[in-house]
Amino acid sequence: MIQHLRVTVSSTTLHTVIAGDGDPVVLLHGWPVTWYHWRHLIPVLARKHTVIAPDLRGLGDSDRPLGAYGKEALAADIAELTDQLTIGRFALIGHDFGGSVACALAAAHRDKVSRLVIEEELLAGCPVDPDLVSLRYPRWHNAFHAVPDVPELLITGKEREHLGLFWSLTGSGRPFSRSVIEEYERTYLTPGALRVGLSYYRSGSEDAELNRRTALQPLELPVLAIGGDEGMATAVEASVRQIASDVSGVVVDRCGHYPAEEHPDQVAGLIEAFLS
Repeated sequence: MIQHLRVTVSSTTLHTVIAGDGDPVVLLHGWPVTWYHWRHLIPVLARKHTVIAPDLRGLGDSDRPLGAYGKEALAADIAELTDQLTIGRFALIGHDFGGSVACALAAAHRDKVSRLVIEEELLAGCPVDPDLVSLRYPRWHNAFHAVPDVPELLITGKEREHLGLFWSLTGSGRPFSRSVIEEYERTYLTPGALRVGLSYYRSGSEDAELNRRTALQPLELPVLAIGGDEGMATAVEASVRQIASDVSGVVVDRCGHYPAEEHPDQVAGLIEAFLS
């Protein structure tokens, strides 16, 4: 059974999904998805684990406070969330920006995180050969979203079209049904969602400096890097290797930026095997 909670941490409140019983696993989504990205994995992992899947600060059904959205601060949210839920040591899985938050959390709380899975994320400050990324994956959006004012000027009033374009370019074929798109639009078309989403990109310099510091004392826990062959592919592993010393990588065939949604059975098997 899935529980939906609202947990107040620091200066915000996080919508959080909890299911199952056993060794805890925390799942962190990216942009532009929500905890719902993990909907297929949660019942599988919940057979043996307590699964905690929050909406990150400002996204999904979590509150959207003003301010910066650096990944170190977002990681502090999740650390406090696990403390409030009286969760000790846990495995941590992050997709997209959730992967950056996961790496920041693992670096700041090395005693808390037992294993780390990074799905389809390239860490700021950890550059990779562009040829490692699929040619199908868009290269324009990171810089565009980070520019002050211009994205707001061009996207406002066309948020649905902007999101639809991004999903179509980053997925393999058509990864989302209409009902899934409607669930994501339910939260991403609400007041403040555009501001927050762009803020995630605009913290890039701060996030890069954080990762450069982590690289000086690399993570020693086991890390699994998962890429889609039509997404970030082997670049995920190449990026994560710059801040961690024990990294294995897997590339999922016929897959874009959303492995847990496009190939849930395969990804669930990979994660279960890694956690065990």
